[in-house]
Amino acid sequence: MTPARTGFAFALSSTIVVVALSVAWAAMVPTLAWGAAIPALFMLALMTVSELRARTTEKGLVERRYGVAGAGLLLALPLAAVVGSSAGLFAGDPSDLSARAWGVAMGLVLAAYGNVMPRHLVRYDPNATGPSPRQACLRFAGRTFVLAGLAHALVYALAPMSLAGELAMLPVAAAVLLVGLRFALARARRAPAN
Repeated sequence: MTPARTGFAFALSSTIVVVALSVAWAAMVPTLAWGAAIPALFMLALMTVSELRARTTEKGLVERRYGVAGAGLLLALPLAAVVGSSAGLFAGDPSDLSARAWGVAMGLVLAAYGNVMPRHLVRYDPNATGPSPRQACLRFAGRTFVLAGLAHALVYALAPMSLAGELAMLPVAAAVLLVGLRFALARARRAPAN
């Protein structure tokens, strides 16, 4: 199967899952039917717009489809938590479980972004002092964001919800600071001495 077809399958399946969870939530809690319809309508609109948009390249199409699938995953996790809580599958506050699922999902998205970041090679510029320092910075940033994303997800999975938000931001803030410092140092080394 080609990457474009695989991406379409992922995007379509995530859209179907979000719509099904929204319908289940609306059936379980009829008073919140309009609120339950929002994620379903959003996913249907996102899927439609991404498919109707002019296709410039196969790579762009694949990236859009995987983006839709990622958005579906981010919507499906909290929806599944709310539907499971409404059905009595999970004990505790449904908003607590939904926030925990959302925090874990956001950490995993950051880890996935960090994993992809170093794979985007720097375009060759003959006037540049050398693309290898920049690529080394991208590798450092990728590793740092993977670790920060995994730490964020772990904190949301294990820490008490009263502290999870604040604790989860510590590794992310540290990662942004470290990456910024690394890029600043690389730029300072590259600057010509006058």
